[in-house]
Amino acid sequence: MVLKNNTNIKPIEETLLPWIGRTTRLYSRRIQDSFKENDLDFSREQIILLKHLTEQDGLVQNDLACASNRDKTSLTRLVSKMEAKGLVTRMQCAEDNRCNKIYITPKGREKFEKAFPIVVATAKHMQEALSEEEIASTIKVLKKIINHLSENQNETK
Repeated sequence: MVLKNNTNIKPIEETLLPWIGRTTRLYSRRIQDSFKENDLDFSREQIILLKHLTEQDGLVQNDLACASNRDKTSLTRLVSKMEAKGLVTRMQCAEDNRCNKIYITPKGREKFEKAFPIVVATAKHMQEALSEEEIASTIKVLKKIINHLSENQNETK
């Protein structure tokens, strides 16, 4: 991507980038604080993986990386941490010894069931000041941005 020399560039505060970033950081901080208040030793990333595994247990590690929008290396580190906490287990694929399937453990499922209502309540609280139309519009705009960025990323590969 080449930036053109343009004197009509808006200040960064008038673009979506810092607002999306601030929202994400505030949401993450609120989730972490709520987890700590409830004695849950989780990161936002860990709860995302557990959610995917409650929906489809035994995902191939590469598929889990795609589903959670993480690169393979960071996912491997995250799964290792979660395995050490007893939240997930990694098993070699019977069909292909080069890949692993990730399974949620009973402890992982129990912890997820305690943590996920906190995530839902935080999301609900975040949207309380918005109308249904504003929520729908925001989702539509963010999906459009994601699709555009995904297309551009695929073009550069």
